[in-house]
Amino acid sequence: IEFEAGEFAILPPEREKLDNLVQILEKKPSLSLFIAPSYDAIKDKDALGLLKLKKIVLEKTKQEHATIEILEEIYKQTNSEENLKNIKDVIKKNYKEEQFSNEYRKILIKECVNAQNVTIDELKELATMREKTITEYLVLTKGLESQKIIIDNINEINDAESSLIKTKLNVNV
Repeated sequence: IEFEAGEFAILPPEREKLDNLVQILEKKPSLSLFIAPSYDAIKDKDALGLLKLKKIVLEKTKQEHATIEILEEIYKQTNSEENLKNIKDVIKKNYKEEQFSNEYRKILIKECVNAQNVTIDELKELATMREKTITEYLVLTKGLESQKIIIDNINEINDAESSLIKTKLNVNV
């Protein structure tokens, strides 16, 4: 089952997959479903970092849009004025004046996201929330017996191929 980075909501196409699994499990009472909760250390960290940055911006400005000035202020909390000047200089060399603000803002957002402290515990909690969302959907929405679901250990995955994060499900006897 695939999730968007940093999220634990089940996407509509994934609900169809789960619905099909429920039908199989109901037809074959001896089968069980193993759920292996997972997180992507890169994609989920970036997504959670972006959520943290958005929260900081909202607290500082009461707006969701991060201006360059606000991003510079946030950036300088963990980096020097000299580093900020270096970033500006590199972008000025590589982009025309009309592109500068947009590119500079993108780089500042990326740098501010990277500066956010996303812990392994937060990533594991996200994996757990994904598993709980799947389990609740299967048991509460689809009426699957909870004894048919076995939760495996949390896994770290690194899938450069997909933008979505996969949580493995296995049907076993």
